[in-house]
Amino acid sequence: MALRTIAAAVAATTLVALPSTGVPVLTGPDTGTGCVRTLLDVPRAPGRDDVINGIHPVSEQQVWFTGRHAAIQPWVLRADGDTVSQPVQPVTPLGGAHYSVAGGSFSSDTEGWMLTSNYASRFTTPTAQRWDGQRWVTVPLAISPDPRTRWASIVNAVVSVSSTDAWAVGSFTRPPDGLSVTGAMIQRWDGTTWQLVDNPADQLAGAGLEALHVISPDEVWAVGRQVDPLTGHGIPLVMRWDGHQWETVPTPGVVAPATLTAVSGTSAKEVWVAGGQTMAGTENLAEPLIMRWDGSEWTVMELPAVGNALLQGIYASGDQVWAVGQFALGLAPYFLYYDGAQWTAEPAPGPTGPGFRHDYRAVNGAGSEQIWIAGTVLDWNNERALTARVIRLTCASEEV
Repeated sequence: MALRTIAAAVAATTLVALPSTGVPVLTGPDTGTGCVRTLLDVPRAPGRDDVINGIHPVSEQQVWFTGRHAAIQPWVLRADGDTVSQPVQPVTPLGGAHYSVAGGSFSSDTEGWMLTSNYASRFTTPTAQRWDGQRWVTVPLAISPDPRTRWASIVNAVVSVSSTDAWAVGSFTRPPDGLSVTGAMIQRWDGTTWQLVDNPADQLAGAGLEALHVISPDEVWAVGRQVDPLTGHGIPLVMRWDGHQWETVPTPGVVAPATLTAVSGTSAKEVWVAGGQTMAGTENLAEPLIMRWDGSEWTVMELPAVGNALLQGIYASGDQVWAVGQFALGLAPYFLYYDGAQWTAEPAPGPTGPGFRHDYRAVNGAGSEQIWIAGTVLDWNNERALTARVIRLTCASEEV
């Protein structure tokens, strides 16, 4: 089975929809989490097909969002309280050229990144754009030390720490077409340039990284997938930076093919990873996968049955955890919530039924009292239009 079969199955398979109101909710209680849920008004991008795939809180009231529109153009939003606006946008290519748009990150109002490479040259000279508080500046990413044999071409995620520190992850590929993945790639920004950082999987064929999370300068985690040499199936890949070097953290067995797409944590003894594994008894359907690291071993979480779905975002704060993802066409969407003891599935707002697919790609917050969720709703009945969605959960303080 191909490495990305799980993601493809989630995107293409139509299942019977679960019960849902089918009515968009503006504001209302989320009874399972005790939070008030608000669906914010999101301005439309200049083109169609708006997608949000990143959430970056810089304060309790101010949050940046990153994504793309028209499939090829970078897109940035900012929420100040209840108001979502479109600030200065990243540079768009001249002459109608296409961009390859991946992740983004903001650590403050004056420091942010978007991964945007010109589509024609993305394999040989990948680039990013850096926000300095006033404008976007194109910055070259690191290139392979030997471009004749491998390219540092796929960059999936970036985390901005400060003006002198940022991390990015992705994959190396093989010339001449960049279609064969030859190892996991990690880069680091030092305030002047991006440089490649050695990692145990950088020569491992089929290995790639999808997401990373910075807990502290000596506690950085990255997740993705690798290929089981015995079966050829994709299996989870987890790596940890200890302040000096990257090391692989072995994971327990899951139902392969499987992949990890998101990571969050609060300390070296509290790390959560999420993605998808093959649904038991099937060959091409996915089910959510969440694992918890306690500093010495992993625990595979028992999750509610929500159907054919792939998790794409996870956020941990204290003993609470939220996870979001992509659901098959026609399937009612859910947010997964952990209260410190058990997981529950909370219905997500919005239209459901034949022709609709919910694709929530990010969840984040500045603590456990205000949680942000973002993604996209696909309307197959309306020329497959993609509409961006931002949801805020306002939760009661745990303090008495």
